Amino acid sequence: MLEQLGWLQVHAGDVTLRPGTAPVGRRVVTVEAKLRDWFRAFNQARDQFHSADAAYIALDERAGGPLQDQVDAIAQRGVGVILVNADTNRHRVIARPHRVLDRRMTSVGRELLAERSHALWSRGERSGQVSPVFGWYPPTSTPHN
Repeated sequence: MLEQLGWLQVHAGDVTLRPGTAPVGRRVVTVEAKLRDWFRAFNQARDQFHSADAAYIALDERAGGPLQDQVDAIAQRGVGVILVNADTNRHRVIARPHRVLDRRMTSVGRELLAERSHALWSRGERSGQVSPVFGWYPPTSTPHN
């Protein structure tokens, strides 16, 4: 659909933005938020490796205890960690991702997420349809059922 709209071009199996296409966002950062299940959040954040510049998990700081031993390993695998205090509405970044995702590999997924976020913002919404995006699922590291 994006190719038909003139936003993308496909050549020898490689998908790129058409010259002159102006992206909505320059940088896309995803955050998987959970109350306590850091492992599930981590796996979901890894799915964003093909659609974002950086990926984080955010957890209630009360659930941070069991996470402390894993923070460095999570960051080494490319996912940052944020702890949130729901009572004070404050957050703390306790680890940033140790690697930056390859912008060439994330360009199509990043544009999908940026366009989708812009559309939500334009409509005054805070959340929207989970999937599919523009008629298909964004690229992830794991297949969708």
